[in-house]
Amino acid sequence: MVIFYVISYLFINVIWTGHGRLKKLRPVVSTVYRELFEIQKKTEFSDGELLAYGKMYQELWQRLEGDSLWEFSSAKESNGLPLYRIPKQELLQSEQLKQQRSLKPNFILILMESERGLNVGCLNPNLKPSPTPFIDSIAANSRLWERMHTSGLPTTGGVLTTHLGISDHSTLSAATDLVQQNLPSFASTLTDSGYTTHYMSAADPAWDNLGVWMSKWYTAQHYDRSREDDSTFIDHAISFIRDTLGSQEKPFLATLMTRSNHYPFNFAAGMTEEQKQKPLTERINYTMAYADRQVSRLIHAIENKDWYQNTYVIIMADHGFPLGENGSSTMTGYAFSNATWIPFLIHGKGIEPARDTATASQMDIAPTILELAGIAVPNIFMGHNLLRGHGEGYSLGAYTGVKAIGLDSYRLISKPSTEEKWLFAEGDTRQDKEVSKEHEDVVKRLRGKLDSLVKLADYSLEKGL
Repeated sequence: MVIFYVISYLFINVIWTGHGRLKKLRPVVSTVYRELFEIQKKTEFSDGELLAYGKMYQELWQRLEGDSLWEFSSAKESNGLPLYRIPKQELLQSEQLKQQRSLKPNFILILMESERGLNVGCLNPNLKPSPTPFIDSIAANSRLWERMHTSGLPTTGGVLTTHLGISDHSTLSAATDLVQQNLPSFASTLTDSGYTTHYMSAADPAWDNLGVWMSKWYTAQHYDRSREDDSTFIDHAISFIRDTLGSQEKPFLATLMTRSNHYPFNFAAGMTEEQKQKPLTERINYTMAYADRQVSRLIHAIENKDWYQNTYVIIMADHGFPLGENGSSTMTGYAFSNATWIPFLIHGKGIEPARDTATASQMDIAPTILELAGIAVPNIFMGHNLLRGHGEGYSLGAYTGVKAIGLDSYRLISKPSTEEKWLFAEGDTRQDKEVSKEHEDVVKRLRGKLDSLVKLADYSLEKGL
């Protein structure tokens, strides 16, 4: 047994350090080691601190929400979490919510692997040629958010925060460390509300422990090693959505996670050896274009079906990818827009085409989807319904050793270990001009909010409902 522990220690700390992958995956030997030798740090509050933090959060959330259709509750069901809120009767009885509920709309949520906002044509009009012609075309007939950021990195962080509506944990790996917690998602809420829900992934969801979460939230998962290329993956998605989900009476949610645009950006079928030898900054355009073509095939294969007219298509990314901008070329230790700025659009019945410049993040997706379904239930989402038509927005994210907040026209990135900080105007999505020295008062104010909100998110994820 002693030999096992010694080998375990050497494997984790010397042979396979893993960097960001360690936090994301953490193989069995690492989990055993941590449970035996490390004390898991827990986020704690005194009663007075929890009250103060909760008051700060609730006042901020209500200010940004812009109405009073939700109220925070300390009911037993809240488990003492200040994030817990319940819908008022005014919302529950609203004609808009009733109408959406009566429609029983379907949802197709497409999570594009590493789809950098920096390389998406509709977000960068001067980018010629665009690697994403299909997304650009559907965006012209959709509601497109120009300032959407991830709330977690890498894939596990982005996918889980999209589902949970809470910023990723700042120190723990939610995918492996928090699986025992009761944390409902928009998918589980749709499942409980009579939807048939399917999670389809081109990559093995067991690889980073996402499969455990999806099994709790979805009716079924779809993964097959023979379908890891996006072309064969989309072939299956087309067949199943068109011939099975589309032919049944139940409304459905189909969540698709692509793979071909994954680092080192040489997975796209048909890439020549010459293309595979090009710099990463060029290769990513080939793989993004390939993934774009596959999504185009999916939509064109189903868009003439009757049920499609009652379907919302949502296209977004799990995260971006740093390729040297702002001196950042790794997924750990930084959180510039090359890694966090992503496309996000909603296409479907009643969605007027528009380009939205409100600050937003993956935390907003869960409440937005549920209200599109006409469902308002108690929850601990930190985000807002992006289609409410009033109020303001904010973004919040916790990454490996870094955290960020977008609020009141600025985006602050903070790295506590080195006390580094970067401030950008929210409209500077490419983050070309750093302005922290010119706005030290803004940095101080946002840092206080950022630290408090991330701590409250950590606490809520650890405690659950």
